[in-house]
Amino acid sequence: YCSNMAKPCLEKSQYLQTIGNGLLSDIDIFWTGPKVISRRIDLDHIEQVNKVLKRRVIIWDNIHANDYDQCRLFLGPYSGRPCEIMSSLNGLLSNPNCEFECNFIPLHTLGQWYSYYQKPMTKYDEEEEDIINDQEHITYESSRALERAIVAWLPEFNRIKNFEDSNFIFAKNLH
Repeated sequence: YCSNMAKPCLEKSQYLQTIGNGLLSDIDIFWTGPKVISRRIDLDHIEQVNKVLKRRVIIWDNIHANDYDQCRLFLGPYSGRPCEIMSSLNGLLSNPNCEFECNFIPLHTLGQWYSYYQKPMTKYDEEEEDIINDQEHITYESSRALERAIVAWLPEFNRIKNFEDSNFIFAKNLH
């Protein structure tokens, strides 16, 4: 589940070695990172896990999860994971906030993060919208992704909603 629970450590865990050696290789394994809720998941960590489990894992990312404490909300951008880890994974799943509307920024920025992995983006001059240098690539920056997500989300706050647009449609049936 995570290396924090691996006893005595990730590389020497009999449990993880047994899974890696005994489980059919086409069965995927979810992994949350160094901890159940990991601030950072780096490439070295993923490569260590893959070596022990003898397969590329799927990250079950709890960075924005609040199902364990619904008095908290995690509204920040997707961060603490270099895009390069995707090439060593079989996939990545995000465990979001339980409150649907609070997931806009986390999921929007996750999408931006993934787009940097999917195809390297060329650096542009934002004012001129010209390519600065074909050889120079930019990387995902969570602060810039947050700005883009907020700009994309702002129109939702100005939209006039009617009763049917609300998540409280069930209230309509109470009258």
